[in-house]
Amino acid sequence: MPLSFAAIGLLLRRYGWASELTAAMICVSIASISGFAIQWSLRRTPTYGISVIWALIAIAVANEFALDSVAPVAIVGAIAMLWPIYRTRG
Repeated sequence: MPLSFAAIGLLLRRYGWASELTAAMICVSIASISGFAIQWSLRRTPTYGISVIWALIAIAVANEFALDSVAPVAIVGAIAMLWPIYRTRG
């Protein structure tokens, strides 16, 4: 069953369990961790990790790299994704 972290974020916000920013940060963090774990297990498929990095950078760009937004979380996630991708080279 595929997960939509955007849908989870909307539910968190809609039911008042988290503010918009907090819900976004939670979901981008979980998506980054999930992408990291998947890329780690794929080993010789760096294209998956590259697409996750692309998506995380798109989130940062959409938020204009503002420090008071979800952009820093997305950038940290994108940088962290480099580790399992680099590991595939060995």
